[in-house]
Amino acid sequence: MTLRCRKTGGQLLASVPRAVRSSPVGEQFAALLEHLDGHEKECRATVESWMLNGLPVPAGLLAGVWPDPWWRACLRHLVVRVEGRAELLEEVSEDRRASVRTADGVPYESPPGAPVTPAHPSCWTPRGRGGGCWRSMTPFRALSR
Repeated sequence: MTLRCRKTGGQLLASVPRAVRSSPVGEQFAALLEHLDGHEKECRATVESWMLNGLPVPAGLLAGVWPDPWWRACLRHLVVRVEGRAELLEEVSEDRRASVRTADGVPYESPPGAPVTPAHPSCWTPRGRGGGCWRSMTPFRALSR
């Protein structure tokens, strides 16, 4: 998110005037940007720790954070294990059901409350368990800071 200013005629200014930046609204916007940046980093760090620990995450927790766009951006298309199968996480519903897509592209919806285990990044590599097929299914992106 970036603060942009326009002239009365609609022309976009190259930079934000100092008077706008130092105004109460400009300062509130800067504080909001700082808060959102911190929130995004916290979401990424948490999901990364889940991946590295390899522990199941309660479906209720995922359902609680899923509406948040920053959490959803970190979790959607993550390689996860649900009921013993490695799949791509597509969505988590309010009733705690994980919607996933298998390596063959087949959709699957888990029973309510089934734990979801984010796969360790080593499982994403071609030498790991199925990394090559995940890369062909979705734009592969690692969580990076």
